[in-house]
Amino acid sequence: MNRRMKFLAVPMVLVLVASLLLAIPVFGASVTPIHIEDTGNFTCQQLADQYSPGSIWFELKFDPNPISVDPTIPDTLSTPLGSVTVLNGTELGFDWSSTFGIDAVFVKNGRDGHNLYIYDSAGDPNTESFGDSGLMPPGNNAISHISFCYDYELIASKTANATWYKTIDWTLTKDVTPASASAFIGGSANFDYTVTLTKNETFGPYVVEGKIYVTNPAPSPVSFSVADSAGGTAATVSCPTYTLAAGASTECTYSVSLAGPSNGTNTATITSNTADVGGTTATADYAFGEPILSEGSEPEEISVTDTLAGDLGSFSASGTAEYRLTQDCSDDPDDYAGDGIWSQDYPNTASINETTGDSDSESVTLTCYAPVITKDAAASYDERHIWDVEKTVDPESQGGFPGDELPWTWTVTVSETFVEEDFAVSGTIYVANPAGSPGNITVSLVDKLNDGTLATVDCGGGATSVTVAPGASATCAYTAAPSGRTATLNKATGTFNRIDFVATYPVSFTKNVVNGTATVTDTEIGLNDDLTAGAGPWESTKDYSHTCSTDRADYFVDGVYTQIAETITNWAYVYSDGEEQDKDDAETTYTCDASFVDIYKTTNGAPADPTKDIRFALYSGTTLLSTVSTLNQGSALAFATALVPGDVYTICEYPVPAGYTFEISVNGGNVLTYAGPPGETNPTGEIQCFDFTAQSSGTTVTYDVNNRYPGGAPRTPGYWKNWNRCTGGNQAATADKLNDYLGPIDGAGVFLLNDLLPQTLGSWTVETCQVGVYILDSRDTSGKNMASDAAYTLAKALLAARLNQDAGACVPMDLTTMFPGETRTFEEVLTAADALLSSIKFNGTGSYLGPQVKKDLLTKRNTALYLYGIIDAYNNSKLCTGEPSH
Repeated sequence: MNRRMKFLAVPMVLVLVASLLLAIPVFGASVTPIHIEDTGNFTCQQLADQYSPGSIWFELKFDPNPISVDPTIPDTLSTPLGSVTVLNGTELGFDWSSTFGIDAVFVKNGRDGHNLYIYDSAGDPNTESFGDSGLMPPGNNAISHISFCYDYELIASKTANATWYKTIDWTLTKDVTPASASAFIGGSANFDYTVTLTKNETFGPYVVEGKIYVTNPAPSPVSFSVADSAGGTAATVSCPTYTLAAGASTECTYSVSLAGPSNGTNTATITSNTADVGGTTATADYAFGEPILSEGSEPEEISVTDTLAGDLGSFSASGTAEYRLTQDCSDDPDDYAGDGIWSQDYPNTASINETTGDSDSESVTLTCYAPVITKDAAASYDERHIWDVEKTVDPESQGGFPGDELPWTWTVTVSETFVEEDFAVSGTIYVANPAGSPGNITVSLVDKLNDGTLATVDCGGGATSVTVAPGASATCAYTAAPSGRTATLNKATGTFNRIDFVATYPVSFTKNVVNGTATVTDTEIGLNDDLTAGAGPWESTKDYSHTCSTDRADYFVDGVYTQIAETITNWAYVYSDGEEQDKDDAETTYTCDASFVDIYKTTNGAPADPTKDIRFALYSGTTLLSTVSTLNQGSALAFATALVPGDVYTICEYPVPAGYTFEISVNGGNVLTYAGPPGETNPTGEIQCFDFTAQSSGTTVTYDVNNRYPGGAPRTPGYWKNWNRCTGGNQAATADKLNDYLGPIDGAGVFLLNDLLPQTLGSWTVETCQVGVYILDSRDTSGKNMASDAAYTLAKALLAARLNQDAGACVPMDLTTMFPGETRTFEEVLTAADALLSSIKFNGTGSYLGPQVKKDLLTKRNTALYLYGIIDAYNNSKLCTGEPSH
C-alpha cells in the first residue's frame, strides 16, 4: 500500500513519583510510536486515513483496557483472521501477540493524547507484526483502551522441491597391442586388449517446483495474481482460478529451471487485485539432493562382454578392461611346408550388454614361422691294409760285473693284412630361418641312417644344434659310421620347440683303398724301409752290447752303493700314407754289480802321515788297475776300480823299505804277503803284495796294512842296487819324499845305499855308491860282470845282508828250519863269509872263485856258494818271515 506518514512531535512530560517508578517496567517497543495530542477517540480507519492513506484498517478494540482490570491475566480477542492477546503489562504499558498480521496498535490515554505504533511499511505486508513488547501511552496516565488495527490480506503458503537431473551416455572403444605379431611353430603370441568405457554425464535441468496455497480470508470475493521466483529466476505458475470467494482457497503449481544445483529460498508473491484486501508472500527453502536420471538416460551401471574374452565385468564409472588373449601357432609342420610360414587372423568385438548397444571391434594377425630343413649325403668305405710291427729283443734281461760285455739283439718283424671297414656317410644339413621371423631359431639336429646307424652331427665345435638369424641359413656337418653298406637312406630330424622337421636323402657307397704301401722305421737298428702290400713278411735284426764300468764312482749315488741298471726301450713303427699304423716296443735290461776294496794304512800302529807318499797298487793278475797314495790322503785309501765279485786281485805296497814289516789283516785275521809285483820272478822286495778275493756285490772290504820298524823284512841285493843316489833312478826322489828330504831320522824312514856306506866285506871296504852298486850286481869295481865268480856272488849277498841289518831288518834266530844241521847263528854265518873273503884277499877287482878253480879254491868256491845260500835266503825274507805265499 502507498501511504503517507505524518508524524506529530508531541513532547512528553513524565512526572514520576519514586514509589511509582518502582512499579512501572521499562518499555521499549520495536517501533517508535507517533504521539497524537488530540485526545479524541479515533477509529482504526480514521487513523489509516490520517497516517496511512489508502489503507483500510479494521479494528479490534480492547475497551476498557484489560490490563487495568487484571494485569496478570492475558486477554484475547478474535476476528475471522485470528486472535490478539494482550499480556505482561501494567496500566502504563503491555506486551502483545497475534496469530495474524497487525498493521498498527493505538494506545489511548484520554488526558495526554495517544501513541500510535505503525508496523506496516511501504505497503509490504511482510512488515506487519505478530507481536511486540513495551507498548505504552504518552504521559503518565493510565491506558484508556487499546485498538489493534489490521487489514485483510490474502493468506498464502507454499512448498518447494528442488530436483536436478543427469543424462548418462556410455561409449565403448577397443584397442589392441600389437595389431599383428609373429612367433615360431609351437609358440604363441600375446595380444593385449584395452576396452575403454567412458561414462558421459550431462546435468540439468535444475528444477525447483511445488505448490502455492492461496486463501481469501476477506468477507468478500478477491481476485489475485501470483508470481514466483527461485534464485532470481522467475517461475512458471499455474492456478486453477484467480478469484476466490470469501473464505475460499486454491492450489497453484509452479516450476522454475535454475542454472545450477545451488540451494536457496523460493518466494511466491500473491498480489490482490481487489481493493481493501492486501496481497501476501510465501517462502519455502529448497535444497538439491542427489541428481536423478533423466528420462531416456542410459543406466548408471553397465556390463561388457567380449566375443573372445567373454565377460569383462560391470562398470559404474569410466574405466578400462584390460585383458590378454594368447593365440597359438599351428604345431603341424605340414602347415609350414615350403616357405616355413603360417598365418591366421583373429577378429573380436566388445559390446555393452545393456540397451545402449555400443560396441567396438579389433582384428589381429598372427604369423608363425618354422625352420626349413634340407640335406645331402655322400657314402664311402675303406679297403684298408693293416700293417703290424713286432719288436723283440734277446735277451730281455742280463747282468754282469765290471769289464763284462753284455750283448743283446733287436729284431723287427712286419706283417700285413687287409679288411673292409670305415663305412662312412657324411654330408650337410641345411637349416633356414624364414625372412620376417621374430628372432633367431635354435634347431637341435639328429641324423640317422635307415639301417639304424646314428650319425654324429657337428654344427661347430661339436655342437648338435644351430642358431639361425631371420632370413638366414646355416649348415651343420654330419658323419655316420655304419657297420656295413646296407643303408640306402639318410634322414635328418631337426627339433624346434619340441616339434620335429624331417629331411631325407638317398645313400650310395663308393670304395677307397687305404694304406697300400708302408714304411717301417726303427731308429735303434737304423730301419727306414718302404714296403709293398703282399710282399711280406719282413724281418730285420741288429746286435748291441754294453761293457760294465770298472770305475768305482759309477756305482755310487750320493755316496751310497747303487747297482748300475739300465732298461733300454726301443720302438719300431710302421707308417702308411704318413700315418702311424702300428708300433711295438721291446725292453732289455742289464745290470752291473761290483764290489770294492779299501786300505787303511798305519805305521807302527799309528795313522799314516799324509805328507808321505806311500803307494798301493791294485792288480788283476799282472795287470795294474789303479793306485792310491797316502800323500794328502792319510790312512783311509779307496781304490777307484770296481771289482768283480769272486775274482782274485792283488794289492801291493810301494815302497816297503828295508827294516819294515808288511802286515795285512782283515776282520781280525792275518793275510799272507809276498814280494811283488805280481808276475815278477826275481822281486827285490821294495814292493810287497797280498792276494784277496773280491766280496759280493755292493760290499767294500777294508784291509788294514801296518808297517812296523825296525825288525821288518830284509831286501835283496837288487833292492839296494836300485835305492841309491848314483844310478839315476827315481828311488832317491821317492826316498826324499818319504824322509822329508832329510834322510832317515832316528833310524826310521827309507835308507838308501849311500846312507849305509861304508861297509866292510872281509878285509875290503866299500866306500862309494857306484862301487856298492857294482858289487850288488856281481860286477867288479870297473863294472865287469863277474856273476860266475862265487867270490862276487858271496860279496853281493854279504853286502846286502850288512845293509839290511844296518837298516833295521830282522835278525834270524834259528837257521835250522831251512838249513838242517846248521848250528851257527846268522851273525856267525856272516863272520864266516867275511873270513872267506879275507882269505882270498877280495877287493872287488880280478877273479877269485870262478867255475874253473880247483882244489882249495874249489873248496872255497863251494863254501862261498853255501854261505851265499844262507845269506841269500835271509835277503829274500825266507829266514825271518817264513815261506812266501808263492
